[in-house]
Amino acid sequence: STLDLVVLGGMPMSVPNAEWMPAGACRGEDARLFFSPGEKEGRDERALREHAAKEICKQCLVQNDCLNYALRNRERQGIWGGTTETERIALWR
Repeated sequence: STLDLVVLGGMPMSVPNAEWMPAGACRGEDARLFFSPGEKEGRDERALREHAAKEICKQCLVQNDCLNYALRNRERQGIWGGTTETERIALWR
């Protein structure tokens, strides 16, 4: 396993086996689009944010790699591979 430093959604992260991440359509996008903001977020705001993030994911060449990464690492926050936290929990079951 290799450790790569990548920038995902404008945030630098050290992640194992992340060679696919630089090709992500989310690269250079605002991370707050893919991850819930620190302050309270209303249901409608969240739905709009998640929809916008998923639209970016739909155009991504590495969407399947991203989803597989999130499932393998049990990512509990954010939009990964076009899925929300709740959607990934359903896939884990």
